[in-house]
Amino acid sequence: MGISYLAGTRTNRAKRRRAQNRASQRLFRERKLQYVKGIETQLEELNEKYQDLLVSFKIQADDNAELRSRIAKLNNTSLPNYSWKGRYT
Repeated sequence: MGISYLAGTRTNRAKRRRAQNRASQRLFRERKLQYVKGIETQLEELNEKYQDLLVSFKIQADDNAELRSRIAKLNNTSLPNYSWKGRYT
């Protein structure tokens, strides 16, 4: 084994290692990109659900306010509010 053979072996190992590192880095970047896209998709879906919930909440809050208003009107126009507390003691 000559010195040139050892130098060539080291050079080939280094080239293979660099190629392997490049391939690993490329795969890592691809996985990272897929992960980020998945998170972005999930964020969009959650934002849509949030907007739907806001609309639903607004509708229910409006309905609640209307019902409270009706109850208040009925309490003012109905028979006097008798308290049954203490009647049968």
